[in-house]
Amino acid sequence: MFQSETDQAEQFVNDYDFDNMSSSDPLLDTHITVDDTVKAVGSLKRNKAYGIDNLLNEYVLDFVDIISSYLCDICNAIFKKVVTFQSVGQRVLSYLCIKRLNE
Repeated sequence: MFQSETDQAEQFVNDYDFDNMSSSDPLLDTHITVDDTVKAVGSLKRNKAYGIDNLLNEYVLDFVDIISSYLCDICNAIFKKVVTFQSVGQRVLSYLCIKRLNE
C-alpha cells in the first residue's frame, strides 16, 4: 500500500525508540559525501517551478560538477548544527534527511 511521506514520517516517529537514541547512532554519525550530494541533485526533476531560493533545478543539475563540493559543505554544516541540538523534532528531521539521502 502506498504511504505518503507524511504517513511514513509519522510511522517512523511512532516506531522509533527516541529514549535510547544516542549520538552513536550510525546515521547520525555519518557525514554527507560529495557522492551523496551528486546523487541527491541527480534526483531533481527538470521543468519544475523555482522554489523560495528562485533557483531552477536546471541550474543545479547543469552545474552539479562545479557546486557539489560547496553543497556538500553546506549540508554538513547544517546537519552538524541540527544534530547538536537535543530536541526530538530536530533529531528526527536530521535522521530523515540522512535516511532519504541513503535511499
